[in-house]
Amino acid sequence: MISRVKNSLTLPRDRVEMYLLLNLFALFYQAAASDPEMSINVPQMIQRWGYPVEELGAITEDGYCITIFRIPRGINSLDSGCKRPPVLMDHSLLCDSSEFVMNPRDSSPAMALADAGFDVFLMNHRGTTYSTKHRGLNTNTSKFWEFTMDEYGQYDNPAAIDLILSTTGERSIYYIGHSQGALLGMTMLAERPEYNQKIRSLFLIAPANGHSCRGFCGLLSRFYALVKPMLDVYVNTLGSHEVAFASRLIPQTVMDVFCTSPYIKMICQGWTTLTMGPPAKTFNYSRWPIYVSHLPSGTSTWNLLHWGQLSSTNIIAHFDHSPNGNMKRYGQLSAPPYNLAQVRVPVHIFWSDSDWLARWEDVESAILPQIRSEFIKGIYEIDSYDHLDYVTATDNAEKVFSRIIGEVRKQEKEMCEQ
Repeated sequence: MISRVKNSLTLPRDRVEMYLLLNLFALFYQAAASDPEMSINVPQMIQRWGYPVEELGAITEDGYCITIFRIPRGINSLDSGCKRPPVLMDHSLLCDSSEFVMNPRDSSPAMALADAGFDVFLMNHRGTTYSTKHRGLNTNTSKFWEFTMDEYGQYDNPAAIDLILSTTGERSIYYIGHSQGALLGMTMLAERPEYNQKIRSLFLIAPANGHSCRGFCGLLSRFYALVKPMLDVYVNTLGSHEVAFASRLIPQTVMDVFCTSPYIKMICQGWTTLTMGPPAKTFNYSRWPIYVSHLPSGTSTWNLLHWGQLSSTNIIAHFDHSPNGNMKRYGQLSAPPYNLAQVRVPVHIFWSDSDWLARWEDVESAILPQIRSEFIKGIYEIDSYDHLDYVTATDNAEKVFSRIIGEVRKQEKEMCEQ
């Protein structure tokens, strides 16, 4: 008779479960303690690196309360009587001002500009994490979320610029926009041409409309055209709602564990490639927990639909509210295109062939033909950058923002060295 001997290493089921729970708890505890920047806000991130920061507020003409963060000088700067030209940095879709300060100081766009002698102002559009107040509307109402990039350009940016000018005593500013922010620099001047006098130069980083985008974006663009009739019904019957709020409900430690685990890291890398393009070798994967703990930020369903419209038509136009809605808003059946010929300031454009969202084909077909050629002062190809690398790559200060600094110094002879 053969007897079976139990493996001495076998644990009872309840002990196995307890063992797994303890290990999982330890993993989450380690993740939570790995980097304090996961759980602090933008002003705290700026202060953590030793920079001064101020929080300012502007009220738009339609009642939204916009928060703007200011880095008035660099980390080692002294008041020496030199000039610090003001610059407004405008963020991309589903982002907020955190995209400009998520990296360490040597590759943080906002901090690099502050160290270079700028007075830096960081935009937070309505509906994002830092701009969720209105004089008469609450975020739990559909009416609060009835906005698109049209209102960003027509109301938010002018309010921010006027606040900057009144704060600094300057008569004009520099404008740096990334992705959606780049497009807004142009649509603002098309809609509010009087603001040409308040802008010294536009620096458009990866200006996107998504028409020729590749990867997941390309699939969404084609899908949008198929479901547009249903979306028109949604726009006219259900109003608009908040999107991207789910990120605030997911524990930050969960995102940290997922994107730092060696087993799942490749999924995070693959998702970046699928949506943004192949990242540069200098993409800072060590900062993934920081990125995903602050982004995505909020926007409205109408704004996402607006981007679907832009990508399906390759025309930079106002939001299409359907024929009936367009007649009420614009006095015509179709949404009118923006007249980019109204842009009358120096324009500098940055792009990359590795960027799957902001394709050169779209810049060449939808932007350059409309802006008068005498205002196009520079077009710069950034090698091997995807859509995020402009703000996340470890060499973005050298590849992108040093060029902006150089161009500004040509105009600002008395600009601070630091």
